[in-house]
Amino acid sequence: MKVHLNILALVLLAVSATAFARYGPPGQATQENASRFQADAPLSREMAALRAAFAARLPAIQADHLDAAGYTALGAEVDTRVATIIRECRLPSDADAVLHGYLGRMLGAAARMRKADADGTARRDAALEVVTAYNAYGNRFADPAWKALER
Repeated sequence: MKVHLNILALVLLAVSATAFARYGPPGQATQENASRFQADAPLSREMAALRAAFAARLPAIQADHLDAAGYTALGAEVDTRVATIIRECRLPSDADAVLHGYLGRMLGAAARMRKADADGTARRDAALEVVTAYNAYGNRFADPAWKALER
């Protein structure tokens, strides 16, 4: 499973680079990406679940009180939710390319949260990177369940 997720992360990073070249960085409006994309039901559901997982732990993350096991569990939650999004989400190709930029950032951060030799600061920064990517997603996707997370 770990190898599969690492391969998935590499594929998403490649797609993200393509989306970055075409649409600009996630969260940054360009002429081509100025409109918001409509989230479908699976995307909305899984992003809401990610939000709930982070909202429950954000006070501990911000206070540097979340332990390594907590970060590992949170990283696994990101992996699970992103895998479900990839499996079930059906978006137009332009929206999909932009979405993969956010998902790639989340998967990279999740891997850093789970890294055995990472210190607390590195894990905290990785968790906050997921929060940043989640919040940026809400700027580009019309998702009725989306609500920003406080950083």
